[in-house]
Amino acid sequence: MPTHSPTSYGPKMSPVKSIPETAAVRPLVDVVILEDQLLFRQCLARSLSESARVRVRGVFADVESLLADSVAVVSSHVALLDVRLGKGDAFGVVEGLRRLSPSLRMIWLTSIAEDFLLEQAFAAKLPGFVHKDDSLDILLQAVETVASGGRYYSEAALRLREKSRSKSDRYSLILSDREQEVLRLIGAGFSNAEAASLLSLSADTVKTHRRNIMARLGLHSALELQTYALKIGLVDPKGLRPAGAR
Repeated sequence: MPTHSPTSYGPKMSPVKSIPETAAVRPLVDVVILEDQLLFRQCLARSLSESARVRVRGVFADVESLLADSVAVVSSHVALLDVRLGKGDAFGVVEGLRRLSPSLRMIWLTSIAEDFLLEQAFAAKLPGFVHKDDSLDILLQAVETVASGGRYYSEAALRLREKSRSKSDRYSLILSDREQEVLRLIGAGFSNAEAASLLSLSADTVKTHRRNIMARLGLHSALELQTYALKIGLVDPKGLRPAGAR
């Protein structure tokens, strides 16, 4: 009896296999680096590039070359800036970068211990601050946090800030001589107009100085300003003007 092959009902289908979900791919963070020390600059760029989380758009040794490369700046999400540079002003570059790319986020990199430079760096209020003794993982976390709109100050950076802020003479590190004069007078109870007359300035100029003083010292009211002036010894309690005389 002849045999018959099974009837074919179409192509044979393979069993359907479930495809595992893959983790969402995080977009690369584009960065530019401003660092004047050659070895550190090269190592930093290489380490970041090998992380698969960061794309280095440009590496610069001085402020002038960084600001001249507007393409690298505008195409980046984050700028890593050395606080102390052998050539150029690291603090001046912040405003230059903000003009070139208002959306650019910036992170200080530092190994400095000088109070004056530290106070200037903290006063700039960048969203990120990382110490050069920190690990690469910490720096990567800072880059990603800052790029996404957050703030990241490493533990080492925070310790530097607290140490600096605990010093009673920190005002002399971040205020100009004129601002210290305004602080002394306002702290003693003089009005803006009275301080302006004593210093041969306009009332608007004194008001601007007062606003800058409060911002740099982290003060929020006239009472806090006076309390601070008394605390640091800039104003003698016996020299306070009576409330009725103000």
